Amino acid sequence: MRTTRRLLLGTARWLALGLVLPAPLLVALEPRTRAMAAWRSLVRARESARAIGREYLVQEPHEADRERLLESLSAICPAEQAVSLDASELARRMARGVRRDFASGRTVSLRGWQLSRSEARLCALVALE
Repeated sequence: MRTTRRLLLGTARWLALGLVLPAPLLVALEPRTRAMAAWRSLVRARESARAIGREYLVQEPHEADRERLLESLSAICPAEQAVSLDASELARRMARGVRRDFASGRTVSLRGWQLSRSEARLCALVALE
């Protein structure tokens, strides 16, 4: 009986820790999750973006990570700002980022198409949703 009670109490503690510890982590990730949603909202043709994103990730498999892609897009607009901007301002910033990519040669060739790295990364973010 005593052993059973200890086992149940021990299990209850571990379950409580498992339920309590992730909460701060989730709170910390929420703005980043909202930033990913803000970036993805710029994409109208989801299926096309997914296809482009998958193709990009075949060429750049080390970038197949949402956090890494969001960090790359932060060069255009930090995640904290992306969640507070309206879609048209975020789209303007993306367009400026795309122009900078082309001007500095940061492009990728996918099936004969030249895309900026930022465009390809945004598509990869959509592909990973």
